Amino acid sequence: MVDDNASPFENLIRGELRAQIEMGLQRLQEPYRTAVILRDLEGLSYKEIAGATQTSMSAVKSRLTQGRKVLKRCLVRSGAAKN
Repeated sequence: MVDDNASPFENLIRGELRAQIEMGLQRLQEPYRTAVILRDLEGLSYKEIAGATQTSMSAVKSRLTQGRKVLKRCLVRSGAAKN
């Protein structure tokens, strides 16, 4: 995703961060990856995710919490995020 108002350096950094996030998402186990993608990237509600994955809303919330925690650890280890 290129922002015409951003400098080439900012676009490079944004691209690198996106690549790190994608790698982190690939490392997430199912069903955590699906929950994180549907909520944080696709913008679905908890109710919509529960329906799409045929689980309860409490399961969706639990999967999001765990998935985000693992993703954050991956990003911190790669240097893409601070602890």
